[in-house]
Amino acid sequence: MYNIYPKVKEQLHNDGYFTLKEVNLFCEKNKNVFIDLQKILKVNEVSLEKANLKYLENNKLDDQEYEIKINPESIEVYAKTEVGMYYATKTLIQLFKDESIRCGYIKDKPDLRVRGFMHDISRNKVPKLETLKYIVDIMSDLKMNHFELYVEGFSFEYKSFEQYLEKESYISVEEYKELEKYCFDHYIDLVPNQNGLGHMEQWLSKDEFKE
Repeated sequence: MYNIYPKVKEQLHNDGYFTLKEVNLFCEKNKNVFIDLQKILKVNEVSLEKANLKYLENNKLDDQEYEIKINPESIEVYAKTEVGMYYATKTLIQLFKDESIRCGYIKDKPDLRVRGFMHDISRNKVPKLETLKYIVDIMSDLKMNHFELYVEGFSFEYKSFEQYLEKESYISVEEYKELEKYCFDHYIDLVPNQNGLGHMEQWLSKDEFKE
């Protein structure tokens, strides 16, 4: 059995191998599949008849579910949605580390519809945008789909209170929007997490807010 992470629900091996020489891809529904596969190997986009890696629609599967059928001549991926196809690709990328892939069948779907991570960017430890994108890359490989940036104090660019912002101690509105798009492209929801009255020390220490 292949050591796929996160561990898949079903995995069966059959006789024979699919040899990874030239990947001819057919996928009408999700262009991110092509972009991700191109990062690790040469992929050609072709018609269904010429493809040896085929992404096909199966409306009987759940939204985040996928199936992979590996035969000596081709690999077929089945999913209902773009998300399912994307998660199947994350699994295939692990298999494509070997030049020959054992024939068989893989089926998987998450136990939880929302699988998230909250990152505290306050208390003088605001990460750079490239670091946040790196976290999104890892989350994407782990098939997570919910990301929160916990904000308190002045770690976000509040346009109405720019006089209290310190250089490199906050995430800007533009950076947040760029991160939001990056998350969207990786099928992850970027969810704001703005602390309310619990941790307002930095705000209340300002004369403007003491009353």
